[in-house]
Amino acid sequence: GDQAVQFGFQLLKELREAGLAVEMDFSGKKLNKVMSYADYLRARFVTVIGDNELNTGIITLKEMATGTKKELSINQLKSIEA
Repeated sequence: GDQAVQFGFQLLKELREAGLAVEMDFSGKKLNKVMSYADYLRARFVTVIGDNELNTGIITLKEMATGTKKELSINQLKSIEA
């Protein structure tokens, strides 16, 4: 949703300012295509933030190499170090 996109822009800015290399997908592609692209980019972690995640304040961070998933609060995500 629009609120999630706006939040994504702000989070992208904050994470980059914290020294993290961060990408945000705007293509509108299906999730499996976006995940394949993240794998192509050799992303270490992926998260999907939508309206549900904004409402709960909880996101799932997926480690691409292992497939391990971990739930974090959005504030915890912001505190991850580079």
